[in-house]
Amino acid sequence: MASGKNLGVFWGDRKVYFVETAGNIPARIIAIPLPLKEEGGYEAGDDVPMTALVQKFVRDEHINVNQIKFAVPTGDTIIRSFLLPSMSSNDVVSAVEYEAKKYLPFSLKDLSYAYHSVTVMDDKIKKIRIILVAVRRVILERYTRIFEQAKLSVTFSEPAPLSLARALQAKEIVPADGKAAVLQVEGTVGRIIFIYERVVPFIREFQLGASGTDPDLVKARFLNEIHNSLEFYTRHYFQQPITRMVVVSSVPDNAYGQWLQEGLGITVTSVDPAAIVGTQPPADQMGIISAFGVSLANEGKLKSFFNFSDSERGVNVRG
Repeated sequence: MASGKNLGVFWGDRKVYFVETAGNIPARIIAIPLPLKEEGGYEAGDDVPMTALVQKFVRDEHINVNQIKFAVPTGDTIIRSFLLPSMSSNDVVSAVEYEAKKYLPFSLKDLSYAYHSVTVMDDKIKKIRIILVAVRRVILERYTRIFEQAKLSVTFSEPAPLSLARALQAKEIVPADGKAAVLQVEGTVGRIIFIYERVVPFIREFQLGASGTDPDLVKARFLNEIHNSLEFYTRHYFQQPITRMVVVSSVPDNAYGQWLQEGLGITVTSVDPAAIVGTQPPADQMGIISAFGVSLANEGKLKSFFNFSDSERGVNVRG
């Protein structure tokens, strides 16, 4: 793997995905299966097999770069948004630290976090919306430690949904500085991601139903979840109705776009993951897209507002 290129990594439930990019093209893609327990999952708390796995990958694949960009799994990240009164930028920092305590399940000292502020109008009053993302330090440090033992330094890390958004922006599927709603479907899990000026203020994840579930029930549940998410976002966030949605799904020949158009009157752009990362096994597509997206962080116009690995204190502020 030639030096001078970007290497993005996403740690999935079953595999670790590495994507090397040249420009905004995924030049090399490698998916490494994680060691499994008898019950079908890996021992998440045991660093030894994870470290050995990454070390073997670096050795066998002749990796000669020493820096990576890492997409933190959605399940390990926290995304919160709240309003502050209009105030000076100097006062925002202390106000965020005070208000964040109401919305986070952990103390700020136990988190690596970052936030972005957006000026909005709320009932004709100017306010500041804070979009805060966080990951527990102990979790980020574990991932970092595993990579460092394989001589890979994590220079950038962010929530995987931001990496997905960047991949779509790189391919000009969603605007780089605009607003978009993205529906990501992976197996039986749906995730609606709202993008606002290169940040993700709100995500909602839901189950579509196991294999064999009545299709009419799946459709009804799907439309209900999307409708509730759109209503919540419009009411509590930017008060602008969502009329268009991008659907990215690893499920071939799905009817999600048709359901949205017929059931909710939403204009839909359906995206084949192959258009982003080429032909890949369906089970690997979303992980590869996240690794690809994070590899592009801060390349050209694809600037990121957040970086969990930005400082020793673990705090990165963008106004």
